[in-house]
Amino acid sequence: MIPFRASGVGKLMAYPDKDTIPEGALSHIYEMASQILLDWKPELNTPEIEKGKVVEDQSIALLNQVTGNFYVKNKTRITTDLFTGEWDIDEQEEDIIIDIKSAYSKKTFPIEIKSGDKKLYEWQLDTYMLLRDLNRSAIAYTLVDTPEYLIKKYENIDWHVVGHIQPERRVTMLYKERDATRENQIIRRAEICQDLLCEILDKKGYKFEVPARTNSNLAF
Repeated sequence: MIPFRASGVGKLMAYPDKDTIPEGALSHIYEMASQILLDWKPELNTPEIEKGKVVEDQSIALLNQVTGNFYVKNKTRITTDLFTGEWDIDEQEEDIIIDIKSAYSKKTFPIEIKSGDKKLYEWQLDTYMLLRDLNRSAIAYTLVDTPEYLIKKYENIDWHVVGHIQPERRVTMLYKERDATRENQIIRRAEICQDLLCEILDKKGYKFEVPARTNSNLAF
């Protein structure tokens, strides 16, 4: 089977209580089919994305400094028939997973996040908790210095030099509890979307084994 990446599950989840596929989800499914059939990947080399990769250790260190923890980078990916995901921090003892979002600049760093502000990321956290079977999750926005080569020419360098600012001001957290209703919505929508993806691929001659689904996927 072809699982959906947790980071993209939110694209499937408009009108989550309906058993239909919304337009945004259709677009995502057809793009996935195109990537599989034509063997291509989207460009993910923007300065914003590249910064997130290169400052990951610094962001975790900043989070540890502010929270008093000793978090380390998670390097384990979990994949099921429906989903695949790899989050940044996995703390089984604290019953929590944390995904870090390294802000590109002062301008893009959120001072506060409320539930519903980051819907795509919240669906991502729901999927992570389902995959990992943990009950708490969080998004941690961090703000650390941007490497000079990643600063866009037209941007003020001052927006990217932040090490002198108090650490507590440079971390914003959004916590989320596990929700059985949302998990069931995710599973149901993913099954419907995966069936369509398989149908599209099958019409183009792409063959793969389709395992039988069971209701065990719905259990906590």
